[in-house]
This record gives sequence, structure tokens and C-alpha cells, in this order.
Amino acid sequence: MQDWIEDYIQEVGPPLEFRQFAQNATSENIWVNGAPIGIFVYTVCGDTISIHTLWIKKKYRGYFKQACRYMVQWIKEEGYVQVELIADLKVCNLVERVLKVKPKQRIYLTDVNHLMEVL
Repeated sequence: MQDWIEDYIQEVGPPLEFRQFAQNATSENIWVNGAPIGIFVYTVCGDTISIHTLWIKKKYRGYFKQACRYMVQWIKEEGYVQVELIADLKVCNLVERVLKVKPKQRIYLTDVNHLMEVL
């Protein structure tokens, strides 16, 4: 399902070099009703799994809760205890509403020249 990377980049347009990260990170397909509707990209540290990307194909966007349920069941079966979700600001409200979670921190991405000007 490597085509998902190009679709994701075209849709989201991440500012970081996402292609290299996604190709070298670990990923898992999201299966709902026997169909692969998306993918999540993750890293692991001890008993904590960090979900860096949860991407669902456009035609399956209405299946967000089912996709999350599949992902959480997979995480539980793999034996992880803590889950770190890294979400784009565009989907934070959806993630917080569906999963009943609150953010612990924010990540800021800016140009170094901007910081030089401000300081």
C-alpha cells in the first residue's frame, strides 16, 4: 500500500520530509469489513506506541471511529500499554471528540529565519 504515501502528501502536504520517514517507519493497514481502508505509521519505545500518522482513504472517511477501533484492538493485541497520538491540527477536534482524549503538548514548526527575526 505504498501508494498511500503519495496520496497522503498530495492531500495533506506535510511540511516535513514525510516520504522518507513513512517508507522507513513501521506501518499497519487498517481493515474494516474486510477491506484495507487506510494505514497507520508508528514507532515504539518500551511499552509505548507512538502513532505518527493515521490516514484513511477519502471514500472511507466516514469510518473514522471503526478505523480507530481496529487500530486500538491491534495495539492491545500487540501488548502496548500507553498510546501517544500525534495529530495534525486539522483533526484534533475529531480525535478529541471520538477518543475522549485531551492534548498533553503542542508541537510548533517554523522557519529558523522567522525565529531569528523575532529574537
